[in-house]
Amino acid sequence: QSIEKNVLLNFGVALSTVAAPQYKSYPANYTFPYDPAKAKQILSSNGYTISNPLKIDVNAFQGVQISDFQVMQAVAQMWAQVGVQANLIPMTQQQFFTLRDGGRLGALATDVWTDPTGDPINNVGYTFKTDGAFAMLPNVQIRQQLNLVDYTGYYGQDGKGKLKDIIDPVFNTVDDIARYNAGKLACQYASDHGLVIPLYQQHLPYVMQSKYNYTPQGSGWLRAESLTASSAT
Repeated sequence: QSIEKNVLLNFGVALSTVAAPQYKSYPANYTFPYDPAKAKQILSSNGYTISNPLKIDVNAFQGVQISDFQVMQAVAQMWAQVGVQANLIPMTQQQFFTLRDGGRLGALATDVWTDPTGDPINNVGYTFKTDGAFAMLPNVQIRQQLNLVDYTGYYGQDGKGKLKDIIDPVFNTVDDIARYNAGKLACQYASDHGLVIPLYQQHLPYVMQSKYNYTPQGSGWLRAESLTASSAT
């Protein structure tokens, strides 16, 4: 919420998962805890402190969304307070895919996603599908070529790790209600297991004359029938 208020100037809402409010798989009762004390404890148990920080490279978007690099600078300051020293490396959206497929992303990387349908396939599904083109990590073939070892078991060397069992129902379940529930579980799994650190959903401002009235669309679309005037011109 500090980022939302001080960096985004309230043009955003904090998120706990990759599913935002009004999405079909938005887990309304789930909140990922903001707990600096626990973060310090975990880092300290592994030998990292503010004076001896964990040093990581972070590929950060610059110019993809409003204030995106400034957001990551603020995040880096928060990390520094618990014992993480982040080296921010500016990155364009095109560079993300090149770095991903070359196995050259840092420990963390920023990403953005849009989902005008609100369907979990288009947020948690494509983001974490182990063989998907839009996945955060390289697909199985590239991982094998680069000899990347999946120590977590989430992805698995053959793409059949734990994550596949979580994500596949988002695509394969026939009943939509059951599929949306599978999406909720997948969203929470991704956040709980550190596969993603959701930050915010950005709000886009519309500037118009005071005589116009506009009903916002959850998808972000500007639809003609949603715009009315108080008097004909």
